[in-house]
Amino acid sequence: MFRGFFIAILLAAMLVSTVNACPDKVYVGLYADDKHGDCSQDVYNYSPFDVWLFVLPSTSYVECVELRLEKPEWLQLVGTELYPLIADPVEPIDWFGDGGIVCFEYCRSQWTWVCRFTMLPTKTGLTGYITVKERFSTGVMQATTCMGNRPIQPLEALNYLAINQPCVVGTVSSSWGAIKGMYKDQ
Repeated sequence: MFRGFFIAILLAAMLVSTVNACPDKVYVGLYADDKHGDCSQDVYNYSPFDVWLFVLPSTSYVECVELRLEKPEWLQLVGTELYPLIADPVEPIDWFGDGGIVCFEYCRSQWTWVCRFTMLPTKTGLTGYITVKERFSTGVMQATTCMGNRPIQPLEALNYLAINQPCVVGTVSSSWGAIKGMYKDQ
């Protein structure tokens, strides 16, 4: 009997630690591939390349995200493809200007790409980042979640897309503030 009680407590503790490991914020990241695995892109000629914007929902899922993107001036946006299950935007989205709000047709609970951008370098051999920022007109970067009356949660950038340089990945010994500081004014 004592052994059964001990196993029940152990299982409950594992369940609690698993739930706590899930993010309590919605995250976005920029990637060079459709598997959200590579956050750097080498550009050696004037060939177009794709940039994928992904969202990682919180434990409350995600319905909408509000943000904008910044890119080096020597990258030209030549194409944009929204995820097929994005609802029609209520206002135009100027991704690399003011930004905008995009909503999925239904709540997302797993990694989902939001948009694929095709970029064309007008110069080569330069380094830089494509970054995720607060929207100019509202001053926020946020997400609408799917619980109750659709509460707002902070939207955090997991990474930026590094151009012609390695992607910086955080480690346990680095604080998130220190990692974000590496990208300041890029």
